[in-house]
Amino acid sequence: MGYSPECMDRLSDLRIVSDPVHGVIRIPQLLFDGVIDDPLYQRLRSIKQLALTYYVYPGAVHTRFEHSLGVAHVADKILEGAISNTRRYILSGRTWASPSDVECLSHVLSHLEAMRPALIAAALLHDAGHQAYSHNFEMAQRDLLLVLNNMAPGVRASHEMVSIELATLFQEKARDRCIKDVLSDAVEILKYAYDSKYRIEVEASAETRPACPEEEGQYRRYRYLAISILASMIDSPLDADRLDFLYRDSYYSGNPLGYIDINRIYNIVVIVPYTDGDGVRRLALGITEKGSTVLESTLLARQFMYNTVYLHPVSMGYDGMQFRLTALLYLVSKALEDMGAMDSLPGTYRNLFNAISMGFENPIELARHESGRLSLALVDPLIDTVTSEIARGEAPREVYDAARSHRVWGDSLCLALALASRGIAFRRHWSYLMVEGQAAVSISRKLRSIVEGRARELDVDRLRTLISPMVILNYEVLKVYDSGEHRVYTITGSEGRAVAVDVIESGRAPILTTLDAAKGFMLSKIMILHPSPDTGMGSQGWTEKRGKITVADIEEAARICRISMEAVEDLLSRAREDSYRLASTLLEAS
Repeated sequence: MGYSPECMDRLSDLRIVSDPVHGVIRIPQLLFDGVIDDPLYQRLRSIKQLALTYYVYPGAVHTRFEHSLGVAHVADKILEGAISNTRRYILSGRTWASPSDVECLSHVLSHLEAMRPALIAAALLHDAGHQAYSHNFEMAQRDLLLVLNNMAPGVRASHEMVSIELATLFQEKARDRCIKDVLSDAVEILKYAYDSKYRIEVEASAETRPACPEEEGQYRRYRYLAISILASMIDSPLDADRLDFLYRDSYYSGNPLGYIDINRIYNIVVIVPYTDGDGVRRLALGITEKGSTVLESTLLARQFMYNTVYLHPVSMGYDGMQFRLTALLYLVSKALEDMGAMDSLPGTYRNLFNAISMGFENPIELARHESGRLSLALVDPLIDTVTSEIARGEAPREVYDAARSHRVWGDSLCLALALASRGIAFRRHWSYLMVEGQAAVSISRKLRSIVEGRARELDVDRLRTLISPMVILNYEVLKVYDSGEHRVYTITGSEGRAVAVDVIESGRAPILTTLDAAKGFMLSKIMILHPSPDTGMGSQGWTEKRGKITVADIEEAARICRISMEAVEDLLSRAREDSYRLASTLLEAS
């Protein structure tokens, strides 16, 4: 079971990292050698955790790199606490546990202890697949799919799936047997956490199904029980990813509302035996009964952080412009290819446009392209540089010509590209309409169902006709707790014994009952941005805010794109009218 004694001895050589949030973080030196020091991993230093949120909260300039180190630390502490608390509450004999539960837990705990380095590796790699500006790149893909008439016909893959691919690539590249074995297990943990097809295959296999075996000696069943628990430490309502980003984002944004008692969480996590709907005895990462309020406070902190930081209207405005800019750069890359002008661009622009094109159409291939060479182009600083040059009219002329030559959008695309670049480079967000509350929740659900291909509750064709490159639909829905996919169990005392109860039924955390009744949707905001320097038409049911874009900015964009001011004014007028028609359509649909 596990790794060789020599390997375990080498993995015990720890490297210390000082972190402003968690203090001392200890990570095996072998994982620095095999993962962290690789340029493909170091690129995370150049990808901001919260995209353009630092335009509102200046301190929020932390990156995916330190977040990933933090997740590794938190996951390690959760595992340590879960093993200790399980022995204390279940295996000590002081509380309930059937002989079969005790035997099952004993085997699984041994696997968990042996796979501790793999959990740390999986946590380090859980965000490795992020492209520039974190989630904004995926939002740009969504933007093309929903708004820009599905002009990106290629493969859409989430950053989690790209992370799995990169973890596999690191595993294949490893020459050290010990690192290779650890990364092999890490890949399985990530696949169980993020790849639903893989998880279904495991669940369907009698050999590997993560349920307590009825007979002794079921090594693979115990192993996959352990993997399922480790995966929940990466992705679940109480996982290391959420805990670190809440703790870290609260610290760097200077917002105390996101504070969580993270050390308390390590003392209430436990591995819980329970019976599923099919009557099969299983194990899950859960909490002790007294931990219900800790879970409640964590979910409340998440709600507050979304309300005040993640879904801050101005931050959403800048992010909306940024992910639309990325989508426009993709369209420009296609136009450059049509013109045969890609090879004439300077290397920086050529690499960036090729990376964006491949990142939209096949991010898995991008991850593997020449050992990630093009992935190194999809980082914040390079896009910042190109954005600034486009805003000033200093980009190669071919970029603007390609935008104007686009077969569908033409002048609108060039003007949108110039104005979005100018807004981001000079911190001038566009005017916007916003709706919140139940209407926003209803609209968000329908929009999400369209993007995920589950339903067509909105008239998408009609929606597309109301959109131009200069009207940005930015929507967010917060799913705090989903009791369907992830059940959270607690060890609850009852009639002198303890039982495993779903935490929403425990009565100890009222917010969970409320969240479950709301199907997990807690907060939602819909924003429609347009670059008009003035407002005043109004739209019932929406809050309207004037942006910072100026007439001088618009005149400069017209000069850069070589479009007359009369044509520009016509484009802006139509964009503003489209934004209000879109608002009306969305409210009708809700």
